Amino acid sequence: MGSQSWRTSGEQDMAHARATLQAAVEHRDPVKSGYGRAEEIVGKLTGCGGMKHEGAASRAAGQKKDQNKPRSD
Repeated sequence: MGSQSWRTSGEQDMAHARATLQAAVEHRDPVKSGYGRAEEIVGKLTGCGGMKHEGAASRAAGQKKDQNKPRSD
């Protein structure tokens, strides 16, 4: 459905968006700027291995950081 030019335009937009996201991920430190569990779940739902991996890495880093905090009780 739709004209060939629309399909081609959509494919080009998707390729550009994917390349932009990939460039952003390459320069991101998941420990400092990750979304943890939420990112991991979205990665699983969307089939994005990068988000799944980055979310797991930031979640693990967050858990380690929390274990090193002194308790306030």
